[in-house]
Amino acid sequence: MNRKSEDRYTEHAAKFCLLSTQRSGSTWLMTLLASHPGVAIYNEPFVAKHVCESPRGWNLPYFFRCHSQMGWFRPLSTCTYLTRLQESAPRASAAVGFKLMYNQFFLRPEIAIKLARDRYRVVHLVRENLLDVLLSKEVARKTGLMFSTEKVDAGTVTLPNQRLLWRLRKANLYLQTARVVLRLLPFEVCTVYYDQLQQNPEETVRSIFRFMDIANENVVISSDQIKINQAAHRDVIANYDEIRRLLRNTCYAKMLN
Repeated sequence: MNRKSEDRYTEHAAKFCLLSTQRSGSTWLMTLLASHPGVAIYNEPFVAKHVCESPRGWNLPYFFRCHSQMGWFRPLSTCTYLTRLQESAPRASAAVGFKLMYNQFFLRPEIAIKLARDRYRVVHLVRENLLDVLLSKEVARKTGLMFSTEKVDAGTVTLPNQRLLWRLRKANLYLQTARVVLRLLPFEVCTVYYDQLQQNPEETVRSIFRFMDIANENVVISSDQIKINQAAHRDVIANYDEIRRLLRNTCYAKMLN
């Protein structure tokens, strides 16, 4: 069978990009989407690692490795890589997609152009509580775990108060900029909120499948990943009172419970 016929499925498979920020449940959501046997997913291909892994072993070298091997300049190397990503999934795939973080999206604007041209659908995962995003980063730094399949006692962490407001403003700028870009470009967008995903993961994932026009009635949706930090802010933030004073009279005060 020739290469052209092998790749022909990509003309009909739904192509999607999960856009979010770090520590927003994106890895968990990708594993839930991978519950569908017809969904081929790749985890964050634009990070500086060697192999972009798929839960089912459809691995592909990360962009930076391919970029150096191809010897091409951006944007050509970026567009070629994304085409290879699409073509590397199994022929029977009903959908093929990958995860992309805000910072990667903004640093490589050609990605947006390629996704729009190839009619990608965008699943925008939004974690509105930006303080929880920063807290999750500190917990991950302390435990050394990005995610876990078993309960972890993270204890307490100290949130650095220096530049905390600056970090919150930066995170909010990324989020609002992503929203503007998605409105301006001709994308079909499905916005998924982190709290919604936590409260009802199965129905949230099924709504994403419907957004991508993928039959899913007989699919069992599951993931072995669990939330690492499940404690209230007062119980997990060692300098809670200090952070509360810092955030008082700011738009971020409501994010502290």
